[in-house]
Amino acid sequence: MKRNLALVILLSVVGLGIASIGAKIHRIVGNVELDVKTNAIRLKNIGIELENINKRVENLRIAIQPIIMRGVASWYGIPFHGRITASGERYDMNGYTLAHRSLPFGTYVKVRNIQNGLEVVGIVIDRGPFIKGRDFDLSLALARKLGFEFKGLQMVEVEILLLGGV
Repeated sequence: MKRNLALVILLSVVGLGIASIGAKIHRIVGNVELDVKTNAIRLKNIGIELENINKRVENLRIAIQPIIMRGVASWYGIPFHGRITASGERYDMNGYTLAHRSLPFGTYVKVRNIQNGLEVVGIVIDRGPFIKGRDFDLSLALARKLGFEFKGLQMVEVEILLLGGV
């Protein structure tokens, strides 16, 4: 491949039961399809196809080098609680959600506080922050879990777990 990306395909039994879905083809992530009828996994635009997968494929993970970003996180709470976000969802300061300027809505990320190592998973539902020098706006619940509720700003590392908008 052009960029020599390491493609790792891990099949592990975790209990998701993807093959039990009634649709003929179930889109998993981007260019990945699972054909339940023939038990084939196709990675479109990459040219890899795995045939004759067990009838009970329970968890499929495709990883192309993790995408990790670093930046300054802030959090937003009471004044915005209950308002409609850019994704159309209602903001809940007690939910594990965050805002980012460009990540697709529905993207799951793992946020890690660089200072204390605490980490938590959240989902992108809003746009922002709109203040220079800030990269992520976290819900109050995420800030609490990461231990910077009273600090206001914190350097964080954000790893994309599952890209939304697919």
